[in-house]
Amino acid sequence: MDNIVWTASPQGDEATLAINMEGPLFSYAAPGSVPCAIAGPVFEIDNALVEPDFAAIRAAGVKELGGGITERRFVADYRGLEGLALTIVVRTAAASPVVRFRYILADTADRKLTKRTTGRDAIEYASFTAAQEARVTEVRLSDFNHLLNCYRPTETTLPAYAFENDLTAPGPILASVSGAGAFLMAYEHGSTLPNTFFEYRLAPDRRVTLAAVKANYFHNRSLKEQPFESVWFDFAAIKGTADGSTDGLAAVFRKFLLEHITPHAASRKPFVSLNTWGFQERSKWLDGAGFLDALEQDRLLEEIDAAHRAGIETFVIDVGWFNSAGDWRPHPLYPEGFKPIRERLDRYGMKLGVWIHAAWAGNDSEVRQLAPEGAVSCGGEVWEGGPCFGCGTSRCSVMCVSSPYGPALAKVLVRVAREYEARYFKLDGVGQYHCDDPNHGHGGPDETVEERRDGYAYGVPIAIARIAEYISEACPGVVVDFDITEGGRSMGLAILATARYFLVNNGPYYQALEDIPFDAGKRGWNNVFVHPGPSRAHVLRYALDFDRWVPANLLLAHYLPLGDERSININLASVVLGQNGFWGGFTGLPGERLDLIGKTLADYREVRDDANAASAVRQGRTGCGFEVHERLNPASGRGLVSIFSNADTSFQAGDITPWPTVPLAPFVYVTERKAAAGSVHATRAAKVTQLPDGRARIEIEFDGLPDAAIVFFK
Repeated sequence: MDNIVWTASPQGDEATLAINMEGPLFSYAAPGSVPCAIAGPVFEIDNALVEPDFAAIRAAGVKELGGGITERRFVADYRGLEGLALTIVVRTAAASPVVRFRYILADTADRKLTKRTTGRDAIEYASFTAAQEARVTEVRLSDFNHLLNCYRPTETTLPAYAFENDLTAPGPILASVSGAGAFLMAYEHGSTLPNTFFEYRLAPDRRVTLAAVKANYFHNRSLKEQPFESVWFDFAAIKGTADGSTDGLAAVFRKFLLEHITPHAASRKPFVSLNTWGFQERSKWLDGAGFLDALEQDRLLEEIDAAHRAGIETFVIDVGWFNSAGDWRPHPLYPEGFKPIRERLDRYGMKLGVWIHAAWAGNDSEVRQLAPEGAVSCGGEVWEGGPCFGCGTSRCSVMCVSSPYGPALAKVLVRVAREYEARYFKLDGVGQYHCDDPNHGHGGPDETVEERRDGYAYGVPIAIARIAEYISEACPGVVVDFDITEGGRSMGLAILATARYFLVNNGPYYQALEDIPFDAGKRGWNNVFVHPGPSRAHVLRYALDFDRWVPANLLLAHYLPLGDERSININLASVVLGQNGFWGGFTGLPGERLDLIGKTLADYREVRDDANAASAVRQGRTGCGFEVHERLNPASGRGLVSIFSNADTSFQAGDITPWPTVPLAPFVYVTERKAAAGSVHATRAAKVTQLPDGRARIEIEFDGLPDAAIVFFK
């Protein structure tokens, strides 16, 4: 068979995708775009580079995965290399121009992957040629900003000299746009830059090659004993623009992540959650109690009552709910287990979530019985410590998620989900360079310590994705979040096929601000933005910059439901923009404040699917002057507009003696998208006028102190 052709997107605009025996491996013809040609992989096998030269390609099965996603497999036999075969796994979704694929390389003659020709990883996964007139843009997702203590997206146009000088770009997304067409390629992995495991190599002839950098495989890996499996890759083609704008590709890729990458819909749906760690910290650092004191059963039941009144849907119990890490059963604080908590949540229709230290387990725990050899070993030493946060009496070990411990943890968490009806897991504590054990599958005795550590780091996002996939398959309604609230973790596209990221915790530490002395012994609480007011919300809203490419509801952040009415207004107007999380502490709020939050979140629930459907139109900079986030569904006009007045005229920069506030002129905003003409509700006095062209004109007055308002269009 010379090639295999099918219609990749049977709904909406039709696109034709071909798997070719000769020439480019993929040919992709999308309406409005020039056909795209993507060359297949090059491997070093037995010390020689093997090009994608095939004697035959055959279809090897079609499977409907659910959610409109179809998986097809093809097997390509290499010409002149009997027994060597490349399986190409392709996933497409109805109504999406994004194609997802990966490779499995296997052999019956015991050939081996090697690194002799370059001395490093020698795999080129795919390549394409960017048109001379095309604007090529790199999108990075894993630049960590220590001042914000948060990962930040970076979108950079690659100049001509980047190609002329054979430069590289880590990605993970690369876009090429011209008037003839717009093309995107991406890989699903994760790291913290500048550390990377993949890169795009640029050549003077405008050739772009996605290649391995390190730890994708090990020298002399037997393809018979251990077939090589790549990570997932993505490409898409749509109609281009002469100015090279990536807006169209960003919208397509965002929708792909939201609607078409996974059949597990639970993780894509926006829901409002509360995490108890916020009031646990305040209990420890402000009240002089302990982290666990705030989790006593009566205190939790009070918080559930208040959270229900405020409109919370998922109640997440953080550190301290368990008897022992690795057993993950309720702490003796709960003499009847989770029964009273479960009953209270059920009464309100709320879901239970729990915190899990994904890399910490008691030495006599359930998970250690399943994976006794899974403890991290670094430099020949096993990392051990006392009970996790004082829970239980068992000494604990740091665990390697790339070892058999990873699947064992997944099995234990499925048991937890079923036994306690937990519908949310927050997986915390997994860094990238913990383990160099030669018996865990991320490098053996023949590899150096550095290679084994790189192997572990390479495997972390893959292991976490597999854990999330296993849980989602066994318990379809469960949502898994992976904590990347610190630097040095695995940020990228790797887990977004099934799970989400917990992106921001409390923001920066005092230690990151060199000019502010910090005495840990005296101050204790080393986070800066842990108090009511606008500042913490400013920091968390910076993370909304991701929403252009990655939907905000896949990147959790927690806002404070505390302080005066202004503080609550600002935090409410922020949380409805998609991050959907509150740092616990509703107990003790006046009833009118709880009702304000509850009414606002009830309005939000009516429109949140529409608000989440498309990336926001934004005006103004985060934290500066007037700042607007317009989240209206272009298809329906439903959604919301959050308006922030960040100006504070009550003090002067030179001396902070308070001055009377300076009244601000009325702020007027006209929506870029058409707004629904049905029910319109604003959280503060506003004049909203429907314009003849379908847009809405919003006029609103603020005084000279920070505040915010939301206008809902239903």
